[in-house]
Amino acid sequence: FKLGPFAQGKVVTVQLAFVNAVNDFALYLYRLNADNSTAYVAGSDSVNDGETVVYTTQVADVGRPLVAYVAKSRGTQVGTYSMTVTVP
Repeated sequence: FKLGPFAQGKVVTVQLAFVNAVNDFALYLYRLNADNSTAYVAGSDSVNDGETVVYTTQVADVGRPLVAYVAKSRGTQVGTYSMTVTVP
């Protein structure tokens, strides 16, 4: 999921809501660079219900979108989640 672009110093919060007992997801946040490569900036991969990433944008992020990547980290069933993005 592509987010932004954002100015420097913005606090971006991405939350995934899901039930870990059914399936487990990991959440990673990357910066999309001008050459379409990506740079990891933050992530969360716990064994709890839901994942949350809070990231404050840096100088290198200005004018560049962020990409939220959701990965299945554990489990064999098809799982569902909801995502909330907050940028005050």
